[in-house]
Amino acid sequence: AESSAKASLQILFLFSDTGGGHRASAEALARQFELLFPGSTYQLLDVISTENIWPNTLYPITEAYKFLSSNPNEWKFLYEITNSTASEIVIDKASKLLQEKTFRRSIQEVNPDVVISVHPLFTSVPALACHKLSLKLGRKIPMFTVITDLATCHWGWFGGCKEGLIQRLYVGSDQIQQLAITRGKASKDCIAITGLPIRSDFDVLARALGDRTSQAGAAYQSQMRRKLNLNDEKGIKTILVMGGGEGVGSLPQIIDSLYRRMRRRGVNSTIVVVCGRNESLRKRLSCIDWYDIASLSPTWATDEQHEDDREARQDSEATGGDKSSSITQSFSIVRTFSSVAGKLYSKDLRSIIKTNSEKTAQEECPSMGSRSRSGEEGEGFEVELGQVNVVPLGFVSNIAEYMVAADVLVSKAGPGTIAEAASLGLPIMLTSFLPGQEEGNLDYVVEGGFGAYCEDPNEMASTVSDWLLNEPMWAKLSRRAQKKGNSNAAAEIARDIGMRVLEIKQRPDDDLGGCQIRQCLSVG
Repeated sequence: AESSAKASLQILFLFSDTGGGHRASAEALARQFELLFPGSTYQLLDVISTENIWPNTLYPITEAYKFLSSNPNEWKFLYEITNSTASEIVIDKASKLLQEKTFRRSIQEVNPDVVISVHPLFTSVPALACHKLSLKLGRKIPMFTVITDLATCHWGWFGGCKEGLIQRLYVGSDQIQQLAITRGKASKDCIAITGLPIRSDFDVLARALGDRTSQAGAAYQSQMRRKLNLNDEKGIKTILVMGGGEGVGSLPQIIDSLYRRMRRRGVNSTIVVVCGRNESLRKRLSCIDWYDIASLSPTWATDEQHEDDREARQDSEATGGDKSSSITQSFSIVRTFSSVAGKLYSKDLRSIIKTNSEKTAQEECPSMGSRSRSGEEGEGFEVELGQVNVVPLGFVSNIAEYMVAADVLVSKAGPGTIAEAASLGLPIMLTSFLPGQEEGNLDYVVEGGFGAYCEDPNEMASTVSDWLLNEPMWAKLSRRAQKKGNSNAAAEIARDIGMRVLEIKQRPDDDLGGCQIRQCLSVG
């Protein structure tokens, strides 16, 4: 430990801004290198975009990602066709032919002590470039890969493994380790299961929070709510809804269903919505009179349904009834949404998650006071409507604090978000995923026993309300999440890489320095 404190490293991270997770992982690791190896410096480099080499010459990869991530069918097609064995052979050979010299030049210009890839496009070719540079310069430039997918991943992550050109592979789960061995032909000795690297503030807050189901954990959560100006009264639940950095997805429908369900089931709650960079959505949510919405039809109802509602309200007003504003005017963004019938992805959670399949759209609108719940669960009794507050936010940098303040997270199945929530013992409701690389995340969460997956907003909201109304169930989910999480993964990875690099630097004549190179490669 003392030797690491006295050493500094020059680190090159290879990444691309195709989703926020790759940059976030690199920055989380970089921060730990700075803490563990004072004086260390780092650089983040996207060689393909910076140098505009293939495949960026065909279409900018960051723009392609934005389009594909918003069109799951197209994403699935491209993912599956490029993830075949035949495609692997062709793409690998083409990449080495068209990219290797550029990668080698870019790496030499930085002159790093170590190269770390956090992106599947930057493995095989830079590993080969590092090896050739090592032979040319007479000193080893080791390369490591940190996989930022959680349970399923593309073959691109394993580039350079079968040749022994990757010093060590860091993975987030047993599932990825098995893939690395079977698909990537990586040696098990060169794989470390660490969890995904997340920002250091998660580790700090995880230690301060402890077990969120304990009295001390609840007290710290209440303290965080006060800091964030959220309602910290006893019995108030907090639901955190996230749609990714761009605020995409069916957030309007999700929020609407959550609001209605919490109101009707008497769950006093705050719904915090992180809209990301979608400022238009944040403004729309801020302008809605949520109190009136409880008496209207769902926001994604058809035009005919809205017309029926409007006529019904006009009749009510003519007979002295209350006047309600139309949500179609304040929230037209979601009028045309066509609800896809989803199902609860429960598997092993069937014993602890009760699925309520009734549709909010088919229920009779409640009054603004108490109402009978005989239509909900077959029991005729009165329940006071829940007091629900919606808090829309833009892009936030302190998401760890909001996760501490929350009781449940509602989000897409992004691997980084899942890892962050698990580190804080936060149950997760998954609402969408990217086909291919994120499909396995559903199993990871559900079979891990700390969440569920549900496409339909109404069923999703029913399940979340079940969790919040059943304290033992919620506590079980939370403890299972904490068991799966590792808030210290970034530090563990950085420490391991740093110590290995220092060892290599102390014996510069040793060309191997770790996993054996299995294939001789000459300088090109």
